[in-house]
Amino acid sequence: MREFVIILIVILILLGLTAYKYRRQIAMIIGFGKMLRDARADIRRSASPRRIDHEPSELVCCTRCGTWVPQDRAIRFDAKTYYCSQDCVRSAMTAA
Repeated sequence: MREFVIILIVILILLGLTAYKYRRQIAMIIGFGKMLRDARADIRRSASPRRIDHEPSELVCCTRCGTWVPQDRAIRFDAKTYYCSQDCVRSAMTAA
């Protein structure tokens, strides 16, 4: 039993000295493992489907500049006249 304890202590000392000598390489391997774990977590997060809180609205074309905007954000004048911004409304009024 005594020999077993002595052999175990010698092995632990050798492992300690080896770990001390290769501490930079061990730290690099641990850092690489953390980087892989973080990358895997990012992939899982980006692969999960995103939840849409509201229904997407229909797109309408701005009468002045031709930009497509969601109908709920557009400025509406009549059934078929939409503007994307106040600037387009002003320029349409000055051109008329």
